[in-house]
Amino acid sequence: MFSKGTSIQRKLMRVIMVTSGAVLLLTCLAYFAYEVLTFRQAMVRQLTVLGEIIATNSTAALAFESRSDAEEILAALKAERHIVAASLYDKDGKLFSRYPSDLSVNMFPTAPGDESYRFENFHLVGFQPVVQGNKRLGTLYMKSDYGAMYDRLQLYGGIALLVIAISSLLAYVLSKRLQHGITKPILALTQTAKVISNRGDYSVRVVKLAEDELGVLTDAINQMLSQIEDQNLALSESSARVHAVLNSALSAVILMDAAGLITDWNGRAEEIFGWTREEAVGRSLAETIIPENFRVAHQNGLKHFLKTGEGPVINKLIELSALRKNGSEFPIELSISSLKTGNVLAFCGFVTDITKRKQAEAEILSLNQNLEQKVRERTDQLENNIIQLNESEEQLKKSNELFSKLFNLNPAAILISRLDNAKVVKVNEAFLSFFGFSSSEEVLGKTARELNIVAHPEQREELAQLLKENNVVKDFEINAYTKQGKMFWISTSILIIELENIPCLFSISIDISNRKGIEEQVRAANKELEAFSYSVSHDLRAPLRSIHSYINILYEEYAEKLDEEAKRLINIVMNNSKKMGQLIDDLLAFSRLGRRELTMTAVNMNSVVATIWEDVARLNEGNNLKLMLSNLPDAKADNAAITQVWTNLISNAVKYSRNKEHPIIEIGHFDNEGTTVYFVRDNGAGFDMRYYDKLFGVFQRLHSSKEFEGTGVGLAIVHRIVSRHGGRVWAESKIQEGTTFYFSINGET
Repeated sequence: MFSKGTSIQRKLMRVIMVTSGAVLLLTCLAYFAYEVLTFRQAMVRQLTVLGEIIATNSTAALAFESRSDAEEILAALKAERHIVAASLYDKDGKLFSRYPSDLSVNMFPTAPGDESYRFENFHLVGFQPVVQGNKRLGTLYMKSDYGAMYDRLQLYGGIALLVIAISSLLAYVLSKRLQHGITKPILALTQTAKVISNRGDYSVRVVKLAEDELGVLTDAINQMLSQIEDQNLALSESSARVHAVLNSALSAVILMDAAGLITDWNGRAEEIFGWTREEAVGRSLAETIIPENFRVAHQNGLKHFLKTGEGPVINKLIELSALRKNGSEFPIELSISSLKTGNVLAFCGFVTDITKRKQAEAEILSLNQNLEQKVRERTDQLENNIIQLNESEEQLKKSNELFSKLFNLNPAAILISRLDNAKVVKVNEAFLSFFGFSSSEEVLGKTARELNIVAHPEQREELAQLLKENNVVKDFEINAYTKQGKMFWISTSILIIELENIPCLFSISIDISNRKGIEEQVRAANKELEAFSYSVSHDLRAPLRSIHSYINILYEEYAEKLDEEAKRLINIVMNNSKKMGQLIDDLLAFSRLGRRELTMTAVNMNSVVATIWEDVARLNEGNNLKLMLSNLPDAKADNAAITQVWTNLISNAVKYSRNKEHPIIEIGHFDNEGTTVYFVRDNGAGFDMRYYDKLFGVFQRLHSSKEFEGTGVGLAIVHRIVSRHGGRVWAESKIQEGTTFYFSINGET
């Protein structure tokens, strides 16, 4: 199957395609075998059902020995094109009728056989008894060919070939793609091996493409390459390391051979002596750095060492003078060591320029004299500092005493606990009194959770989150338990302090149970008041509707009998009842504001104002209204409530400007110390600012109902909505010059 030169990609492709083909072929053969078996069973069932139908229909023909009827019944088998022969036998077993009628009698059995269906000679044959009641009238014989099976197998064969072709194509495409997962790492290894072999570059690494066995092999090869590269680097770096050490040394390093010639010279030697490495290497050491009066001693010492292996300066630290390139002498510190590699002898000298040290020594001698004087002065100063320290300790002691008094005598409950584990470190008497503990020993070393003084865990988690975000918590209201299990309200403030260099939490709490009780009473009273207002307003509707209905009936039924004065009085009653109804509606709307929860969302103020203005302008066509609208910023508010605010303010502006020849409504905004203020300005009737305090009251009006209609509830609704949004509303006005209403909202409320 595989030749020696076949690539691994083709080998994998052939293995996959042969395996897939074998599996598909086996599957199709199994499917064909299953189809033949099931179709044979289906043929038997179909022929049995058909036989029962024909036998049932043939009872009359056999009972009355009507051959024409029998042949007509059998002729119905023409609809089943695979029925090749059928016949009826009478009760004596003689052939009674046959189908097809022109088929030779020899093609039919001479007598009925066993009552069953069986396959023989590529046909399905069977005998079916013809029975009426318990009486057997004869036997039905039918014979069917395999035509239907052949047609079905031919169809399935075509489908199988199509499936095999598509599956083979799909297997080829998938194997073409998926085999890269196996061959790609192998090809990568092969390519890397070629690169290393051709270039000799051991820094190349094989890219790891999988975590399987090939990945392990890749890691092993990369590890071997790393070891080979490290060995090569070690060989090349050993020489570079020597030069790096020499050049990084703070002392001048000079290498000399046995003949006294310089063989190496580091960067520090260049700086100290003024000779470059290229200039120094190959020169005699004595003629380069040794002063003339020491050269003879140097040469004699070198000869003595070469002869005896001993030298007076070898492996010793000595001080002497050296010579620079410019001829100047300077003091140095010298250490010489002998180096022997095989039979080669060399010397390494470490030279340190001690000019500055010598200068420093001279300066030290001078400074020592000054130091003694300064020591005496410092001693006097230290004695003064000790006196001041004693005074500071006394002040600290007084401060601690003051803190202790403030801590213990404070009427608020104070608790100090560690930040890391929340264990109590210190509490005051007020804390013990608040929470019902008899002594601090019951509290110290325990956590608030262990003491069970926090009523609700979710409040404690909220408090911890606030402290984590802000490092301080002010006036946080929380439920607490006493030791005896009584729950009460406290307001606590917490900040982080350091106590003896340990981060701690300092919390101070006051009992606000009475205040909470009063607040609850106020809330209950407000709810009762709202309920009362709603009930009164609702109950007034029934009699008012009755008054209005009866007056309306009176006017319609007796209008002809009433004089003008009576009609005028009836109109007054009807108008007042209508006005009373409007007052009740406004009162109900005002009371609902206190019960409805606000849903805060982002509100497009431009869209809200535009919609309201379209409705207002439509209702006031012909009034020559002019709108001056600037671009309004969005706000976070309850959409329905803030729409009511704009509706009331814009409607008021239009109403009180309608008597002007050219009414102008201006809507805009401005920024006031980071808060957006919206305004609605008109050039209408205005009002007297002396009565400003009545402006936002319920049923308070600054104009008569004859001048301008209304109930005096609209601005009260505006005031309540804005207040519930955490904002404020105010107005500025001049009589006959117009009015400006301003409002701001706090979107976080």
